[in-house]
Amino acid sequence: YPWSFKLTVYSCEIGVRLDHGAYHDTECVLFNSSDVRVNISLGFECNGRYEFCWLRFDQIMFPGTHNSGTGQKEGMARCASKNQDMDIVEQLEFGIRFFDLDVIYSKSLVGCSGLETGHGSHPDISLYQCYGGMVVLLRQIAQWLDRHATEVVVLHFG
Repeated sequence: YPWSFKLTVYSCEIGVRLDHGAYHDTECVLFNSSDVRVNISLGFECNGRYEFCWLRFDQIMFPGTHNSGTGQKEGMARCASKNQDMDIVEQLEFGIRFFDLDVIYSKSLVGCSGLETGHGSHPDISLYQCYGGMVVLLRQIAQWLDRHATEVVVLHFG
C-alpha cells in the first residue's frame, strides 16, 4: 500500500490476509514516480490522495461505520440500537467511505414508513427501529458525490 512524502512514494506489499490479532512484517520500497508529479500538477486526486489513483479497489482500506443509517434521526429508544450520532452527509464529510446499512421495509413498525434504514433484531416482535427513508439517504449520498466527483463510496446492505 503506497503512501507519499513530498514526491517520494513508499510502497509496502503486505501479501497476506490479516485479521483481529494477526500481525505481519513487510519491507517497504521507496521510489519516485512521474505519475505522482503529473497528478499533482493536474490537481487530480482519488479519494483524497493521488497515490490511490493507480490502486485496485481491493488494495484500499475504506474507513467505515456499522449501522451507518442510524444517524439519520433519533429513533424511539436511542441507547438501545443507535450506533451513529452523525447523519450520512456528516459521516461523508468526516471521511467515512464505507457504509454498512441495515434496511427494512415496514409500515407496521412504530416509526417506519416504507423502505428505511434501521437497526435491531426480530422486527416481527418490534425489536427494531427505523431511522430514516432509504430514498432520502441515497439522494444525500448522490448529491454529495456530485460535489466530490473523485471520491468512491461503498454501500453494504444488510
